[in-house]
Amino acid sequence: MKKQLLVTTMLLSHLSSMAAGGFAEARCAAWGDNLNQPQAKERMKWAMTCDPANRRLLYTYRTYTAPDGSKRPAYPIYGLPNEDFTKDPSNPLKWYPPKSANADCYIPEGYDIIGFCASGCYTADQLIQTGNGEYKIANMLNNKMKSVTTLDKDSSLSDLRTKEGEVLSYMKSIVDGEHRIIIIETESGKRLEVTEEHPLVLASGHYADANQLKVGSKLLSELGEVEVITKLSEKQYHGKVFNLRTKGSAETDRVIVAGGLLNGDLTVQQRTTNRANQHLLRTKLVRGELLK
Repeated sequence: MKKQLLVTTMLLSHLSSMAAGGFAEARCAAWGDNLNQPQAKERMKWAMTCDPANRRLLYTYRTYTAPDGSKRPAYPIYGLPNEDFTKDPSNPLKWYPPKSANADCYIPEGYDIIGFCASGCYTADQLIQTGNGEYKIANMLNNKMKSVTTLDKDSSLSDLRTKEGEVLSYMKSIVDGEHRIIIIETESGKRLEVTEEHPLVLASGHYADANQLKVGSKLLSELGEVEVITKLSEKQYHGKVFNLRTKGSAETDRVIVAGGLLNGDLTVQQRTTNRANQHLLRTKLVRGELLK
């Protein structure tokens, strides 16, 4: 047991060193265990009852606090840790813990906590705008690129401006997994592939998750032009998903360009949509006063 706990602790330490924010950068859908917030609370209650050996760890990671101060419930994912903690854990039994606090206390032999969850984002081939052109996000991470195009704080709907921003950290999911990808196509020919909870900027100045969009929904391009969605489709994607967190304290610093469209970064995605839009309203990021 002590050896197993040591391996788990080393694994979590390794995950934390991979990206700022530690557990929050590891996307649950990659593990096939993606929960909403009510389910996350139930999972955490179940784990606190049924996994007493990890109770201190669970208590430490029970809540994720985003850089903007917003909080959301965290929850553990379980798997079979590799004794070489630098290698991916596995789930040979395809077992996932319950989503109910009152479920039976069963954990397969050898299984332990291998991470704590948050959301994720782009497929590896998605092009991200930087000060030096467009690059695939996977290549940006591998090359440790720091440049990324963000909105300028003096932008408005009638005069949208971009600037060269800076990447604070990257996120890559723990292991390859199956993901539901939403493909967005616009009237002008723009195309974007994102996970269903990925935030985009509407023409109104609000954020909307990709799964909230409809044909006819209006997005904003990097030039401030209205982009009407003409087609929405889905596909299953097997692999890792990626995201990035930008550096800066202004809300405009968190808006990046992917596929020619305005997107929220990882900080935006880790809020709930309602929480993000409340923030937008407070900073007058709506309608005629977008981003000003």
